[in-house]
Amino acid sequence: CKTCHGVDSEAGEYAPLDLIMDQWDEFFDAIEETHAEATLESTDNKSVAEFLGGKLLDKLRKFCVDHAADSEEPMTCG
Repeated sequence: CKTCHGVDSEAGEYAPLDLIMDQWDEFFDAIEETHAEATLESTDNKSVAEFLGGKLLDKLRKFCVDHAADSEEPMTCG
């Protein structure tokens, strides 16, 4: 990792935990489209995206992205 993505590298500094955080961001960016037809029976068949919309979805996103960086064993290189 650090050979190509160290502090002074041309490619810029990038660690495995950055990749995980980016993957969570991509997941939440696409959730309305990817879960548009998934419904929850217990909510009178609201879509998952509709049920999780707004503040709850923002909180889930923050938890997932932040936890990618501060977990007990975040991904590292080497």
